[in-house]
Amino acid sequence: MKQVIFACAGGMSTSLLVNKIKKETAERGIELDFIAISEQVLYQQLNADHDNIIAVLLGPQMRFALEECKKQTDNYGIPIDIIDPVAYGTMNATKVLDQILKMIHKQ
Repeated sequence: MKQVIFACAGGMSTSLLVNKIKKETAERGIELDFIAISEQVLYQQLNADHDNIIAVLLGPQMRFALEECKKQTDNYGIPIDIIDPVAYGTMNATKVLDQILKMIHKQ
């Protein structure tokens, strides 16, 4: 199954959002897997499973790391973006899922 990676400082705050997004995808009949990890292990995750990863989203607090992380995702042609800060703060799974779908359809 294709995966979307959520990366933040520790992987904990994004895991709350991941749980809501899983419910949203089930309601829409979308088959995607979501993984919340620490930004520090993103490179290892990309190396290990890049064939299955279709997008990477960074928590808004990781905005400073976007340029460096983009170098890693570009090696595999995987789109990366910052999670919409308002959607993240309100845990708006619908809005974040729509952001993901736009990212993967631009490929």
